[in-house]
Amino acid sequence: MAKKITAQAMKLRYRDVASTGAYTEVTGILKGLTLAQDATGSTPIVSQDGKTLLNILTGTPHTITLELVKYDLADLPTLIGGTYDSVGKIYTPATKPPMIFKEFVVDYGTGFGAIIFYNGQVVSNMNMPDDAALGFQLTITALEDANGKTVGIAEVAPTGV
Repeated sequence: MAKKITAQAMKLRYRDVASTGAYTEVTGILKGLTLAQDATGSTPIVSQDGKTLLNILTGTPHTITLELVKYDLADLPTLIGGTYDSVGKIYTPATKPPMIFKEFVVDYGTGFGAIIFYNGQVVSNMNMPDDAALGFQLTITALEDANGKTVGIAEVAPTGV
């Protein structure tokens, strides 16, 4: 395989976990999109005589953080929970923190095609920083799917079926 340099993310798409359907593109400007993973470490379990019996791998899962600053209110319930009244054109946030899980794909214009979070849990909050654009800050954490996969890097961005 040829060596590649991967450039800035072009778009973020999602679909239901374990789905084979097409992806939906996240509307809005994805401000400050970052990907992160802490370094993996290990914690040894030591016996009374000082021998290491087992090493337990530790580390924080992959995360995506971004802010939506231009969005369609009708798209918010799928991504962050709550409801949208299409007649009154009112978005109402969820009364309790929702449990939102989606498969996410970060598409790149050059280099590798995409990074895939097979089971991404979404946590969100409303944010209005100094630049005065009301947005929704999202943190997506990669969790294991039913097949034990968390994150994949695809040479070509997937399109769904």
